[in-house]
Amino acid sequence: MIKRIATGKTVSVTAIAVVALIAAFAIVLVNRVGGEASPSELPSMTLVYEVYGPAVTVGQNAVDPYKETRRLEYRSKSDWTETVIESPTIDLGRYGSGSNVGSYRTLKGRVLTEYDPLDGSTEESTIDEGVTHIPNAAFMFVHTSPVKPLGNVQGVSIATEAKICFNSECEENAGGVKYSANGVNLVVLEGDNWIIPLEFGNGFVLRSANIQASRP
Repeated sequence: MIKRIATGKTVSVTAIAVVALIAAFAIVLVNRVGGEASPSELPSMTLVYEVYGPAVTVGQNAVDPYKETRRLEYRSKSDWTETVIESPTIDLGRYGSGSNVGSYRTLKGRVLTEYDPLDGSTEESTIDEGVTHIPNAAFMFVHTSPVKPLGNVQGVSIATEAKICFNSECEENAGGVKYSANGVNLVVLEGDNWIIPLEFGNGFVLRSANIQASRP
């Protein structure tokens, strides 16, 4: 079930064009996970990460590879909010410009609410019973226990650029474990029976994590 909540604002051509760009990127992420991964329960945490999309041409204007910074406030796999906190202003020529800053997705139980700042609209949908909706494709691996995100591939310890805090005790350039297989590179932070993605291919980089748990 999908319910659209209108605000009475007129949707501009600019808004439609920018939404199309962002939606195209979002579809790539959704198709990669099928929207049905079943992660183990993670501890409560706040993550800040960057996501990247392909370069796009709008009319005569070339747009650089798309990058957004998002904040994920994660309370449980059925209670989280992902908000765009940085996003480029895209020049659409005669159609003007627009940005995705302020958009969010929040899951409460089985109700997913999505807010679009470009036209001020809110959309609600209901997640099917038995389906776990993950915030981002990078979280498709967190359900593995014991930790084997790419099958039997052996991980290698590396340093990252992420700042990781456990119960406010922080580490700069935190260590992670890198797995590589079939052209896929995945760097993760490993807990006792869960993992948090630090890097996933060319599309996801974690910048900081504030985790409400003891260091594993």
